[in-house]
Amino acid sequence: MYVKDGESSDYGIPEENAYAWGWLGNKVESSGWIDQSKKKAVIDTLKGVTIDYRCSMTRGWHNCEICGEALGNAEIKISSNGKIFVSPSAVDHYIEAHDYRPDDSVVEAVINGRILKEEDLTPDFDLDMPEGEWKGERAKKLALALEMGMDENRKF
Repeated sequence: MYVKDGESSDYGIPEENAYAWGWLGNKVESSGWIDQSKKKAVIDTLKGVTIDYRCSMTRGWHNCEICGEALGNAEIKISSNGKIFVSPSAVDHYIEAHDYRPDDSVVEAVINGRILKEEDLTPDFDLDMPEGEWKGERAKKLALALEMGMDENRKF
């Protein structure tokens, strides 16, 4: 699936706060790392994301549209500088195997941001809660998740 880096999509996050990256489709538009140590830091961080930190999991698997390798079935969401950076869970494959280079704001977010759990963005569910109240609780969770990006990042 292709989504241009920097665009927002329907992640359940207000458009001004969502930043899509790593949704390459069948081609790499931005490649070539000048700083190999940053590339390694990004790959190491992403490979360390455990299943507990994967969001929007699906029942199926996505294959790389470039080489066909079986990849992931979820998203990684990172809070940094007032944005939620959203990528496919196997984005480390695109970086390592196809030399994909996201822009500097993404690199900074991966290295210094906070990896979010699904529960960081989803309010506690109550069947009796009116829809308007649920949306308000969801907005509070989003605000907290955006603030989390300023705290110490989670280590794996």
